[in-house]
Amino acid sequence: MTVREARAHLSERIDLAEEGTPTVITRNGTPVAALAPIADFEALEEAADVMLLVVLVV
Repeated sequence: MTVREARAHLSERIDLAEEGTPTVITRNGTPVAALAPIADFEALEEAADVMLLVVLVV
């Protein structure tokens, strides 16, 4: 979905995220952002924290 489309349909995309469906937003055909369910985002943050701890311990 382009940035323009995302702006025009943001409320709908947020509803989809709440239902568990992520949306990838593109600019000039290149993915630049994602609108994802908050649970997915939090899981990614937690995984990144764990990976950082593993790197620091090793």
